[in-house]
Amino acid sequence: MTARILRKLIAGSLTAVALATSQPTFAQKEISKPTETERTATKLTNKQLNEYCTRGAVWIMFWHDGLSYSAHGSGWVLDAKKRLIVTNEHVVHGNDNVEIFFPQWNGDKVNRDYQEYLQHGKSVKGKVIDRDHNRDLALVQVDEVPSTAWPLKIAEQPAEEGDMLRTVGGLPRGNEALWGTVSGEVRLVAKRRNANGGYGMMVVTSMPTNSGNSGGAIVNEKGEVVAVVEGGYNSAGADGQMTLSVTLHVDLSELKAYLAEALPLVEPKDAETFTKRGQRRLNEGRNDVAAADFSEAIKRDAKNVAALIGRGKTFAAKKDFATALIDFDEALKLDESSVPALVARAQSRSATGKVDDAIADMTQAIRLEPNKMLWYNERGNIRHNSGKNYEDAIADYTRAIEMAPNDAVLYSNRANSFERMGKVDEAAADIKKTIDMQPKNDWRWSQLGRLYLWTGKRYEDAYKAFMKANEVNPNEAIHLADIGDTLLEDGQFAKAASAFNDSFDLNRKHATLNMAYTLYRRGLARKGMKDAVGAIADFSQVIKINPKHAHAHLERGQLLQEAGKTSEAKADLDEAAKLDPKLAKATMSMVETEVVEAKGISIVGTWEFGGTLDGAQAWERAVIRDNGTMSSTLRVRGRDGYWREINDSGTYSVSDGKLTVQFKQLGTVVAKIERTGDVVRMTRQDGTVINYALVK
Repeated sequence: MTARILRKLIAGSLTAVALATSQPTFAQKEISKPTETERTATKLTNKQLNEYCTRGAVWIMFWHDGLSYSAHGSGWVLDAKKRLIVTNEHVVHGNDNVEIFFPQWNGDKVNRDYQEYLQHGKSVKGKVIDRDHNRDLALVQVDEVPSTAWPLKIAEQPAEEGDMLRTVGGLPRGNEALWGTVSGEVRLVAKRRNANGGYGMMVVTSMPTNSGNSGGAIVNEKGEVVAVVEGGYNSAGADGQMTLSVTLHVDLSELKAYLAEALPLVEPKDAETFTKRGQRRLNEGRNDVAAADFSEAIKRDAKNVAALIGRGKTFAAKKDFATALIDFDEALKLDESSVPALVARAQSRSATGKVDDAIADMTQAIRLEPNKMLWYNERGNIRHNSGKNYEDAIADYTRAIEMAPNDAVLYSNRANSFERMGKVDEAAADIKKTIDMQPKNDWRWSQLGRLYLWTGKRYEDAYKAFMKANEVNPNEAIHLADIGDTLLEDGQFAKAASAFNDSFDLNRKHATLNMAYTLYRRGLARKGMKDAVGAIADFSQVIKINPKHAHAHLERGQLLQEAGKTSEAKADLDEAAKLDPKLAKATMSMVETEVVEAKGISIVGTWEFGGTLDGAQAWERAVIRDNGTMSSTLRVRGRDGYWREINDSGTYSVSDGKLTVQFKQLGTVVAKIERTGDVVRMTRQDGTVINYALVK
């Protein structure tokens, strides 16, 4: 680099910052950035790259109760004039508004003390314009961009194997200072899964990014953006500790494709663009802002059928079916052959108990599009879930399977209807078809095992299925616990206790078990072995975790009674009867666990689940209120090893052993529900079983 260019770059890095001793304030002045010719004439030095990346970086935050930040990530300036920031979808997921800090400078030094930013710095509010879950990208528009921030240029050419790349993050995990810089070499550029589960072009690097780096710009040696930080993939070392192996980042091609879709939506001018933005927001579960977009589109074009359907779906997502049906009816008045309107109205009619009307709508949709597999599947779902007409549901699923014989979901749906009819062999045959399609999916084997165990009472078949699940994925403690459940139900108490022990040992490494439920089941196994001391210890642990576990009190009380500890036994038995009146008449002999459907039984309270959900480690706390509302905090550990939190709320109803939840973000969840004392067993439509334990 020539001396003239170097002097200009160094001179352009100077800013003035005045820091007061008691309360720092930042006085910024505009500086000149290097021209395009100067910046791309040759490779920048590491120091120049660091400054260039830092001036384009931002720190994105979300606040909890206005006192402390609950989540944060990184981003970068795309367009200073339009005030646009790019980040990851998983950084802003569940939020329409964010707060952003830009780097503050003292001369040519950046202030890295994050406490000063939090206590005395000026944050800028930002609105999330668009999110793309599959690509894990999002676009944010801020109120202002300071003159000290530079937009980063998007590269023309993507990164290639062997390239050296660099990024600057906000506050990466493990750091206590802002704007940390990391670099690394490109290992591979190829299509693969990202942390959100999407599939696309990813850049695999040796760059040691951590949680908090997510959303930052990755630049080449000219300072051009070639990727966006996405996540790291961890692996277990010889000592069992998790170590970072490679990191994955969203490739330039995905970034360009996303921006081509998202940038026109920043400031929509016509009904078509408002409708398009509303649909994208609806697909991302952003119902309120989606409804506003659809309403704006309808103002501009009162005959906009797509906008009416979209707005109706936002009301339906919030369980306001009466209002949703008005929009769907209006759409069908404008276009009686609109299949999307018919399907949407059918779903709302089904949710309000108008099963015949819902089936009529789906039948009309099928008449208009007879070769659409989805409509047969949807009519089957209505017949199964709302109509309880399992035979006709099976007929619909069968037609759908004829059209799409390689769709595992269809076989799983039909298996659920067969199971409801008590046809275990037919249900098992369908689940086995899904296994043929997904032989490495351990949860398909688990679904088969639970069918055999809880519905068929075929313990040998259940044992084989759970053993296969464990063979496919030996790192999942739940599979060993399922084996323990099978042996316990079959009366093989010693083997059951051993399986539970193995599951606990594995759980120490991976932490997926619902401890209260599994300890309770091991306690029953130990009781069957006549190991009263061990059983009491397990039931005591359950009560420590969940003092309202009625059956644990009952079981411990019986054992204490047998041991002659009358007063302690009475206290436990009285508590069991108080917590669950159905246990009031329980004798002092071994009581079989009573499982009853949730109809007529209150599920009001706070419930916790800890385990694996859709193949990912998860934890959830759900607060269910007697006014029909509920809230949920769900934490999921992604493939990158980092935990992500989703806070959602909505309404629920329980009828005929079925729980229906209308979440604001996650949409509609329908599941079969059973209660065993202080444990609720929820079976989703895909056969996944989730056990929740009652807590204080």
